[in-house]
Amino acid sequence: MLLRTFFISFIFFFSCTWLNAQNTVVFNKDTYEYIFKSGDVVALEDSTNKLPFEIISSAAYQNKFIPNKDYYPKNYNQNYSYWYRVKVRFNEDLDKTSVIEFFDQVTDYIDAYFPDENGKYVKANTGADLKFQDRLFRHKNFEFLIQNLKKESIYYYFKVKSKDKVNVIIVFRTVERFIQYSLTEYLTYGLFYGMIFIFSFHNLLMYLAVRRKQYLYYILYIISVGLYEVSVDGIAFQVLVAKPSRLERICLWRGFILYQFLRLNFY
Repeated sequence: MLLRTFFISFIFFFSCTWLNAQNTVVFNKDTYEYIFKSGDVVALEDSTNKLPFEIISSAAYQNKFIPNKDYYPKNYNQNYSYWYRVKVRFNEDLDKTSVIEFFDQVTDYIDAYFPDENGKYVKANTGADLKFQDRLFRHKNFEFLIQNLKKESIYYYFKVKSKDKVNVIIVFRTVERFIQYSLTEYLTYGLFYGMIFIFSFHNLLMYLAVRRKQYLYYILYIISVGLYEVSVDGIAFQVLVAKPSRLERICLWRGFILYQFLRLNFY
């Protein structure tokens, strides 16, 4: 009977430990990019929006983080703050400057906590509700510079708060890979929006030539598509306004409504 009780207790303890286990992501000199997903990220929901980092990172809270149940984490309740933790291990000292990048451009606030070379955690923050000029890079996504790339195992902590539902996509990249990816991405955007401008200008000339109002409707249709997309991808207001999030939301929904209305009229 005693053996049976011990065996059941052992299985229960092992199961609980396994369910709360977090993957350790291993980096070396050949790692240029890694997207954290599923079991790489654990989360803690803060319904008070007041829990400080000192408590979150304490030993008492380590087992309160729960495994991510989706491929990418989400802020399921937009009234709460969410803490995310990832565990990384550098198998060797890395000599390439690297960043952590967040993809969802409508995330209002992101606080990041990284340990420095002395093991002391340093806070950095960014987000759509902060000035664009204050970002680490003037880029549509959100980046944090990693200060410590020495051989060791460490935790990174992130606090996310947003009025919109967002996908918390966390990516490790070397700066070399970040520049390569960004140049390709912005070139693609340039081609896409260039096509929208050309189509709009072409239909404007057609309207001036034949005076048929269908061409004006088509111009509005194309512009609504561009307005919606430029708000979704986050590059709309890099140089236009200091705090883009409110204007982006207005353009996003108005552009989407106009796009749907004109699409129904065309089809």
